[in-house]
Amino acid sequence: MNYSSLFNWIVVQFPNRNGGATGIALRACDCSLKQNVCWAMLAFFCLSGFSTVACADVPPRSYAQLNEAETIVIGTIKQIRVESERSLVEKAFGNNDWGIYVTLSIEKVEKGILESAEIEVRCFRLKSRRSAMESLSVTGHRPIPRVGTRVRVYFEDADRFEPILPNGITLSTANDDSSVALGYELVEAKEVSQLSSLAFTFLLPLELWGVLLIVVLIAYGLVRFLRSRSLDSSSWENG
Repeated sequence: MNYSSLFNWIVVQFPNRNGGATGIALRACDCSLKQNVCWAMLAFFCLSGFSTVACADVPPRSYAQLNEAETIVIGTIKQIRVESERSLVEKAFGNNDWGIYVTLSIEKVEKGILESAEIEVRCFRLKSRRSAMESLSVTGHRPIPRVGTRVRVYFEDADRFEPILPNGITLSTANDDSSVALGYELVEAKEVSQLSSLAFTFLLPLELWGVLLIVVLIAYGLVRFLRSRSLDSSSWENG
């Protein structure tokens, strides 16, 4: 679509001193002004499409990759609680995640050192991001099994009870690549499956709000310019 041609045929009506209306064709506008509006509109629609389809995430780890973890434990999930919290991945204001805290009763330590009989494991799911670029971050752990499931959990850091992303929680019997794949024979916890997420914290990504501001300012300047020309034309005709 040729936006410049479209603008040339739009007619804006402004009242004149006689109570009538003066038709002002946008073909009389400065060419650079029209081009600025066109480019701003084009950028707006491009960013809209980009923000809705773009996504990045950590691919599922293989069985061999998971076994490189510093600590590996087997236990049973006793409790799950969910909290809305500021993201620890994208730490700027306006980025939020669901913090999912899993109480795990330890039955066996397969690798590493762990003396506690019960630990609280922190998982997360993406809740909202403030910008399109920040939405290209990891979306969290999955799957997160329901209470009562016997699982094997892989921790990358021995000092932090956070499973490896994204599939650091598997069935306790998983022993090959297919059985550690996302969702393999695991029923997701109801507390997690019911979580809702917003694409963007402020309805639109910050990038689009910036584009919208530019469009509004250009449109405002355009209206002021046309109104001024209308008044000047009316004064000249009545003079």
